[in-house]
Formats: sequence, structure tokens, C-alpha cells
Amino acid sequence: MSTLAVGTIKSASSAPPVFQNSSGTEIGQLAFAYANIETSGTASIAQSFNISSVTEQNGDHYTLAFARSAANSNYAIACDVQTETNHFTKDHTSSQFDFRTGGQLSDQNFSFIIFGD
Repeated sequence: MSTLAVGTIKSASSAPPVFQNSSGTEIGQLAFAYANIETSGTASIAQSFNISSVTEQNGDHYTLAFARSAANSNYAIACDVQTETNHFTKDHTSSQFDFRTGGQLSDQNFSFIIFGD
């Protein structure tokens, strides 16, 4: 077994790097984006990668924009909310998506991770 210790991994193209097994079969890739959103007061980004903004449409509707657009709108999103809600995403485009809950989050954070390219 070998260990790779580097400061930066750079893709040879505009696509994100992928991980392959010894046969050259893709076995994984890095997340396209992630974020933790604070909803107390005006919604804000607590921590993120490739998310440029969150806009609170109302207490149960948020629009999140990517810093770097996706190749298409066929990405997958996994969401987590700190309270029980009927949450879902919709209106996926290459530059943004909407997150909605079944009710007001008040001061509950939500987070998500996105895979795609």
C-alpha cells in the first residue's frame, strides 16, 4: 500500500478528479458542493464549498447558488435538517436549486452535500 501526501491535486481537464481502482474503474469522486446554512435571523452560510449565496424567499423556501456552475441539472443532493420537516429540493438548474421545508425552521440549521459535475 502506498500513501500519497501532496498539498494540491489538480485535474488534467475542467472535470473534477475521480478515484479509480487498479483496473481503472471509477470508484468515487469528490463532492461538487456542500454547505451548512444558518436560519436564525437572515439565512447565511456557516460553512460551504462551491456555494456562493443563500437567499431566503420566506421561512420555508431558500434558493442556493453555486459559485461554479454544474455541467447540467442532473446532480444528486442529500439534505439534513436539525428538526423534523418534510423537506425537499426542486427547480435544479446548473447554477442553483431551491430547498423547501414543510414549515418554518426558525433557528434550525440545514446542511447538504451535492454530487455531480
